[in-house]
Amino acid sequence: MLRFARADERELQGFDQDPYIVAAKFDERKWSGLLDEFELVRRAKVLMLEGLADEAWMRTGVANGNRATVRAMAYLMAGHEAHHMAIVRERYLAGR
Repeated sequence: MLRFARADERELQGFDQDPYIVAAKFDERKWSGLLDEFELVRRAKVLMLEGLADEAWMRTGVANGNRATVRAMAYLMAGHEAHHMAIVRERYLAGR
């Protein structure tokens, strides 16, 4: 989003998320640290979006072969977060 909002027209290549997950070793980290990181990264994204100029929202870019506006990417980001929070509730918080 940031690159597209700043009018960087270079295409972003896709990646395989599975090796990223393995390398992160989330299971070796403290739950409180993961929550702190999640909160700070999310807050940084929100602050970046709040600071965008009006014209930046409709700028487009290509990521993983798909063209999207900055606005669409912000909606995707929110939906992706909701998806992951549902997984956390289902896998780790169910029955508590």
